[in-house]
Amino acid sequence: MKIGFLIARMTYFKTLGNLIDAALAGGHEAWLFYLADAELGSKSYQKAVPDDFPHFHSGQPEAAPYRPEEVGNLGRRYGLDALVTHEGYRIMSAQGQAAQLLRLREGGTKTFALSHFFEFSKQPLEALDHFDKTFFLSEFARDLMFDLHAANGNAPALRAAHLHKTAIASSPAFEQIGQTDPAAARREFGIPEGQRVVLLAAPVLSGVTSWRWVVWREAARRTRLKRVASTGRWGYLAETLSGPAFKDCVDEIRSFCDRSNAVLVVKSRQKQDDPDYLVAAADVYLDGSVEEYYPVFTTYRILAAADMLISANSMSIIEAVAAGIPAVNIYVPHREFNRDPVPIRRRYLDALLAFKPGNLMHYPGCIWGVDRRAFPGWLRRKVLSDFRVDPERRKAYIEKYLDIREASSSLRILGEIEQVVAHG
Repeated sequence: MKIGFLIARMTYFKTLGNLIDAALAGGHEAWLFYLADAELGSKSYQKAVPDDFPHFHSGQPEAAPYRPEEVGNLGRRYGLDALVTHEGYRIMSAQGQAAQLLRLREGGTKTFALSHFFEFSKQPLEALDHFDKTFFLSEFARDLMFDLHAANGNAPALRAAHLHKTAIASSPAFEQIGQTDPAAARREFGIPEGQRVVLLAAPVLSGVTSWRWVVWREAARRTRLKRVASTGRWGYLAETLSGPAFKDCVDEIRSFCDRSNAVLVVKSRQKQDDPDYLVAAADVYLDGSVEEYYPVFTTYRILAAADMLISANSMSIIEAVAAGIPAVNIYVPHREFNRDPVPIRRRYLDALLAFKPGNLMHYPGCIWGVDRRAFPGWLRRKVLSDFRVDPERRKAYIEKYLDIREASSSLRILGEIEQVVAHG
């Protein structure tokens, strides 16, 4: 089988890397199509560059450039039996080229989509028609799509009509977790022996997250009040007057690490503009300028050395659960972006991020969800030994949300692809 993979950004190797290697190990011919002349703005550091492509255990794929308007011809041009995309509908739609995926199918190439965590769940149902099979992270993620679109309560009917276009396969990215020796990770990131590690996944505090930018980012309350006035976000005024800033949270995290004889590692991303006080609080600060996505994602290598993770409504929380370490989620408003989202996006954010026990970001025994106003005082009374993962709760979380099984995600996906190519 000749199988192609669309690589629009280097970050895609986090999800696709293990699957590409599984295809090579299975004796298939693999092609990597990288996006040519991409304008990625603040994400320009993620541009797919063939010279920087990772090396695979089972061989090396061929590589060729593509443009969005050419995707529909890739099948015929390269004789592809299958083309795999990462969030392919969302990316191609943003470029005005979703119809290219339909052209591929019409030409006889089987098409497949992997979801980035739960992102596919909020795509329109027609997105499923662009692929022979769409792979969801879990049953929860697949049902979420049907529930979001069932405005009239007809989710079972939608599920029955579209189920054959879908499959559950977790994520190949999770296969990277646990592949790094903790001692090697400590050496790589300069973490002293004998000290425990708290990893803080730095939250985005930019203008695209308006509540965080106005109410939370700046240490000085005067500055925050000026931002309320300049942006006209008067609904933020009460908390700006009375609530803690992010710096108050960072100060308590720093004190928590000192009480627990722990190193504070702050992991950021290059597109983020972290405040100086966050950088100063860290024992180890990683700005994301040097990232690897395969064979082991940089964050997963740090998780190998970590005893705990703290973040704010970040998907790094679920990765901590996958890695088996306790996570603390600082709850911040989950709808406070540039504008009020459309109804389906509101329902999507509520389903994933609403502040209630048993939810994706607040799962007692794995994830300690704490409101940002209560967080500084709450953490002040804690030490690291207070946080222990309950194995049964973690197992239940993984079964519900992540569907990680003994059989690898890559082999599950590859088996589905082989079956569809062979039998339709």
